[in-house]
Amino acid sequence: MKRLLLSLAVAANVSLAEFDLQKTINNTAPGGKVIIPEGVYTQPIILTKKTRLVGPGAILKIEASQPAILVETSQAVTLEGIEIQWKTTMKGGKTPFAVYTAAGNLSMEGCVFKALGIPEDAPCAAVAIGQSTMRLKNCTFDGFDYPVHFGNGAGGSVKGCLILNPGRCGITIGENSTVDLERNIVSGSGYYGIRCTGGKITAEENLIVSNRIRGFYIGNRSATGKLLNNLILDNGIGISVHGQSDLKIENNIISGSTQAGLSIIEIATLKFEDNIVINNEKGAVGFSDMKDREVLVKLGGKNIVYGNPTEAERVEWLSETLRIDPQFENSADGLFKTQAADIKKIGLRKPADMQLLWNTWKAATLH
Repeated sequence: MKRLLLSLAVAANVSLAEFDLQKTINNTAPGGKVIIPEGVYTQPIILTKKTRLVGPGAILKIEASQPAILVETSQAVTLEGIEIQWKTTMKGGKTPFAVYTAAGNLSMEGCVFKALGIPEDAPCAAVAIGQSTMRLKNCTFDGFDYPVHFGNGAGGSVKGCLILNPGRCGITIGENSTVDLERNIVSGSGYYGIRCTGGKITAEENLIVSNRIRGFYIGNRSATGKLLNNLILDNGIGISVHGQSDLKIENNIISGSTQAGLSIIEIATLKFEDNIVINNEKGAVGFSDMKDREVLVKLGGKNIVYGNPTEAERVEWLSETLRIDPQFENSADGLFKTQAADIKKIGLRKPADMQLLWNTWKAATLH
């Protein structure tokens, strides 16, 4: 406690002109906490040991040819409450990322990421590759081409995060990466909300809304995992499945897709049950990776398919499919709670919780 009080006192009495953040980090014992005084910092930092950086009110505003924060240790690094504004000054550089770890153990909570300039000037916000683990909790991302990226075997989790206006993809899960996504909002992407290509995804209770091409893009390499209890609204395609992917897709609501609620390649394996596919331009579309091949994908499981001008294209919904209005309680305000009799297990398990995400999204997009 005495050490904490001393740190707070030092932070309160040191002017920004005198405070050297990198030097302070270097002089802190491994495992120590560095409290960053409120203010704007313009120099990138490198972390080479177990470190906890705490900085409510601290802004790292970095324009550089390197990351704002580079993690070069396998020991635990924690970032809390820091705002990171970043853009690269060198197109095509090796590490065009705001925060980057190649073999680290990185946790970030309550951090804010803002792209400086257009997404192409800020390629990635938070990136973990190789044998890294990255955990994001209650962070906000605005802009960036690829705000959150796991690749080449990295793993971790993204929970309670708000990801707005990605240039290309909100969350990317690359080959051999395993990532849990829970209670996130991904909205406004120029291409994809969430993309899993060759990795393992568990996505539960996320709001994936208003992404131009796809909400969930499972491809172009085969992926595995589960999509459970997600609200997937107003995307180009709600869920698109490619390759020999093997997925459990249950208790989702897919609505308002301008192309199709579900797009599925014939060689994929889906357990598709207890979903509501409603008011999409097309309910489901099947396709093949072989040119001019006749395709008919059969979808079993008990689902509701309703209000889609084209119910299916090269897809056959099997006999358990229900074609009834789920009678949502107040979908205009994000409450997708079914009122129709005998379908209580179909659709979202916790519609009131999902409405909270909806309200957060509406508040964020009004500003």
